[in-house]
Amino acid sequence: MMNYISEKLTNFAKDTTFKDIPKEVREKVKLHLLDSLGIGIRGHNSTPVNAVFSAFSKLNTTDEGASVILGDRKFRAPTAAMINGTHIHSLDFDDTELEGCVHLSTCAVPSALSVGEENKASGKEIISAITVGYETMIRLGMAAPWEFHDRGMHATPFCGIFASALIAGKLMELEKSEMVNALGICGSMVTPSAQQFLVSGEPIKCIHPGIASKLGILAAIFSREGLEGPDEIFEGSLGIYKVFLGENNYSLEKLTEGLNRKWKTLDISVKTYPSCHITHSYMDCTNRILKRQDLSPKDIKEIVCVVEKTPSKVVCEPIEEKRKPKTGYGAKFSVPYCVSLVMHGKGKRVKDFEDRKVQAEKSVKDTASKVRCDTRPEIEGGLPGWVIVETINGDKFEEKQKFPKGHPKNPITEKEILEKFEKNTEKRFDKKERTNIVDKVKKLEKTEDINSLTKLLEIR
Repeated sequence: MMNYISEKLTNFAKDTTFKDIPKEVREKVKLHLLDSLGIGIRGHNSTPVNAVFSAFSKLNTTDEGASVILGDRKFRAPTAAMINGTHIHSLDFDDTELEGCVHLSTCAVPSALSVGEENKASGKEIISAITVGYETMIRLGMAAPWEFHDRGMHATPFCGIFASALIAGKLMELEKSEMVNALGICGSMVTPSAQQFLVSGEPIKCIHPGIASKLGILAAIFSREGLEGPDEIFEGSLGIYKVFLGENNYSLEKLTEGLNRKWKTLDISVKTYPSCHITHSYMDCTNRILKRQDLSPKDIKEIVCVVEKTPSKVVCEPIEEKRKPKTGYGAKFSVPYCVSLVMHGKGKRVKDFEDRKVQAEKSVKDTASKVRCDTRPEIEGGLPGWVIVETINGDKFEEKQKFPKGHPKNPITEKEILEKFEKNTEKRFDKKERTNIVDKVKKLEKTEDINSLTKLLEIR
């Protein structure tokens, strides 16, 4: 071996044990696991989940395989991972690492649970595998922060496939050479996915992480069966970053920087609104203005939201479409609409972003038409917010925020995460069933076979 990046990532993934991971990191991993399971349960019966589950039910099921969230049958690991990944990302309520702008749990958790269930992995092995997935996927995003989004592409599936392959390889106990090979195979399967849906509002993005999880697992299986891929998939003359982003728009050093020393898992943010993470600081700022001032939508002359340049492309452009989204999914990616929801006392509930609700919300759209997005170089932070409300009486109220609630520098508590899980699952599971899931996740390191958790998620 010649010390390629794929070898360094593999060495980290293969060699990292439960004991190597600091307790603080392990505890955070369990909270993210619980949060993602709750979101997946709440997202069951969404259109993307129904479509994916229905399609795969007609194609392949098995008596052994792996479980899916609220499913009544099993699938082989790659398929189960795609179905569960679609569950977790279906509401856009799942966690994010904001520097690289990638969704983590929606790729890492399905891969670990599906491969882990097939291979009877222990709770400690699942925690280790998810951590490896987080750490590598975050670095894959940090190597080119916002570069994919700046080009209209979605970074999560690009980064997620490689993390999934490492998770699968670890749990399948592949040799290091096979795991390196799996990463090379991923290079021929990877796609960052075009984001036209941000304009037109279709929920196709919901399946992106599941596709990455499925393909990453397949890459590991293909490698085990003898298929070969290039070792230099990252730094080669036709490596993936160069091919997708061109020269000098990425830093390959970031891919391995601080591995096993600086645990980037601690930088993952939990969502407090079921919408694009970019919108959250603007919703927080608007909430604070409303708490200070007795304002109603009819008092508003204009609301100015100062947004960073690249994020503005995601949540502010084209402005007329963002002011009047046609779908619930389109509304999730609109700063004007999300801020307007808060002005109307809404925005926290999943149902606020359902198609029928958004299509009927004339008053919210009327307020959104008063929202203007502005880009200024002085705005700073990790997905910051800056809201200026001007009333018809000429008063101006302003709020700024560097980090959204749920970011490590503006943290959410364990109690709040548990409350979010309760709200997301209360319509599907009774109190005892919810408590059983929470207790199992909290004590996951004591679990000998992950099936004891996954069976709690099956249909009731």
